[in-house]
Amino acid sequence: MTNKLIYILPEASEKTHMKYNLEFVTALAKEKGVRICLILERGYEVGSGMTLEEYLSRIKERTGVKDIYYTGTRVLTRIPRLIYFLIKASLMTYKKVYIHYSFVGAFAASLNPLFTTYYWNCGMPWQYKRPVLQELYESTTYKLISHFVTGANILTEKYSDYYKFNNKKSIVIPNWIDVEKTTHIKNNTDKERLKSELIINTNQKVLFFNQRLSERKGAHYILPILKSSPENVIVVITNDGPYKETLLRELNENNFENRVRILGKVTNEKVVQLMSITDIYILPSEEEGMSHSFMEAMCSSVPTVSFAVGGTADMYPMDTREFAIEIGDVHLFVNKVNELLADEGKARLLGLKLYNKVKEYDKNRILEDFVNKVLR
Repeated sequence: MTNKLIYILPEASEKTHMKYNLEFVTALAKEKGVRICLILERGYEVGSGMTLEEYLSRIKERTGVKDIYYTGTRVLTRIPRLIYFLIKASLMTYKKVYIHYSFVGAFAASLNPLFTTYYWNCGMPWQYKRPVLQELYESTTYKLISHFVTGANILTEKYSDYYKFNNKKSIVIPNWIDVEKTTHIKNNTDKERLKSELIINTNQKVLFFNQRLSERKGAHYILPILKSSPENVIVVITNDGPYKETLLRELNENNFENRVRILGKVTNEKVVQLMSITDIYILPSEEEGMSHSFMEAMCSSVPTVSFAVGGTADMYPMDTREFAIEIGDVHLFVNKVNELLADEGKARLLGLKLYNKVKEYDKNRILEDFVNKVLR
């Protein structure tokens, strides 16, 4: 097994799914003994009360990585720094580079013939028109990388067809979640106190939406879902985004302000705590690869209704895929939500089946998968 790896990560925030990547890096370093050179692109805030060196030192100590670098986001310095750090790492005999999302990182690392590169992406870029130069740059990057990594089998062929690269270099490594830790957080949440804080009474049902507030992520479906739901339904909304102002206006115009709780960005731990009071998790996203928030719902045994986009449908057990709705079919989506609200037994059974399914994505299983497919 190769025991050295460069890992390029956009950020190390506790309030995004990058937190999972940092925890994964920690597991590789501390549990598998992999020497990791971590390159971060952003996250340090000037005026945060610590220097950049202190910020990186804290991450290094927490994760157990041996080498850590920071490029920053300034266009004129980011790329030269990245190239310099990659050259420096190659001189320390690092040979494999794993890149999460960063096209710049994938492109720069792939230019070095000494590196074997693994680029991870898990979205649906073919659904949205992009500038010609961006398409050319991204397509070139996909051809240059040694291996393309994504979270679900259904996505590999779509990526290779769209970007015109050989599908044989595709690798599937699902997203992961620490099932035991997540379940522990959920089970130890003071549910009554949390409901009291959110002014939710015992007679009200809770739907939870934890996506970026954009149309791609289904924020424009919140109002139609509310309109067709029973009057005792409350929607808890976390995150932020460009659709927020429109959503607030829509809710105000339709007198639904009292039926939503908009909390803004919260930590992953807070998301799991909110799952403990959730009756149904709604995922009406039009673009999704392999949703971490869906995994958090699954770990919490929360029944979920979603659109069948990306790898989402594959996350449901075969006999529950009626709850992965064809994209845009709001009528059926709402019917399934109301069906679960009306039948607690059916909702409980769906939650249990999702919990059993999520064990396939437990951290320890995916860690072994990563080692076998990337580090062997």
